[in-house]
Amino acid sequence: MRSRLILCLPIGALFLSSVVAHAADSPVEYPVCKSTPTASERKGAKGAFAAGEASFKEADYATAIVYWHDAYRRDCTAHALLRNLATAYELLGDRAAAIHALETFLARQPKDPEAVAIQRRIDNLKEQLSATSAKPAAPAKSEPESATLIPRPTPVPPSQPEPPVEAEEPAPPPTTERRSILPWIATGVGGATTIAGAVVYFGGKSKVDDAEAICPTRRCSPEIAEKGNSGRRQQTVGLVVGGVGLAAVAGSVVWGVMFNEPKTVESETAFTPQIGPDFAGVQFARQF
Repeated sequence: MRSRLILCLPIGALFLSSVVAHAADSPVEYPVCKSTPTASERKGAKGAFAAGEASFKEADYATAIVYWHDAYRRDCTAHALLRNLATAYELLGDRAAAIHALETFLARQPKDPEAVAIQRRIDNLKEQLSATSAKPAAPAKSEPESATLIPRPTPVPPSQPEPPVEAEEPAPPPTTERRSILPWIATGVGGATTIAGAVVYFGGKSKVDDAEAICPTRRCSPEIAEKGNSGRRQQTVGLVVGGVGLAAVAGSVVWGVMFNEPKTVESETAFTPQIGPDFAGVQFARQF
């Protein structure tokens, strides 16, 4: 049993290596956006991007590619990931995959400000790929008939790989300054209270005036005297209510003019990956 297991291990390793080689030869098809990514998908994309970023910093480009493919699968609107993938592929020496990633980026972002430079990079990678493919195989060693020096072919210098894309800073989202309406609501309530106090006060004053007109000497019947006293109590209540209303109006005006600071309201944001030689992180752009 043990001998069979030992025999199966190299066979399994050979099969796995052949599968990986076949997958490497096939171009990667990047997902096409058919719907807007959900909040959970954007959150997962940010996590996958951060994991790929850490692997890229450690020069583990193969692992970074796996994570960034997963991030782009989750958020197919983060097209800057295609340029990061192209850089990782180029650093691994897979120029064909790098060309495919850049061509996909231009197909989906044709109006990118760096489209011309990216196209030049694609052309350079294609030239390097064709030069590598056309390079003849090294001849077998044989004893030369004479000591004639054979000049070495001039190697094609590889182009400097583009550093990971640093997504350009978007314009800051427009903000709206809003002041609280609470002071003005309090002003309205205070004004209504003041008016109510005035109505109560003048109603009481009318009763007092009627009682004094009937009894100018203030020697009246109990009914008239009660009417006058009721009017005076009503005046007192009106003064108190009106005074509270006026105080509320004054305080609300001071609050609204001097202490009601405006608050800034910004728009909702969406995830865009960002990575560079000295900086890596997540950039956010406005979403409508």
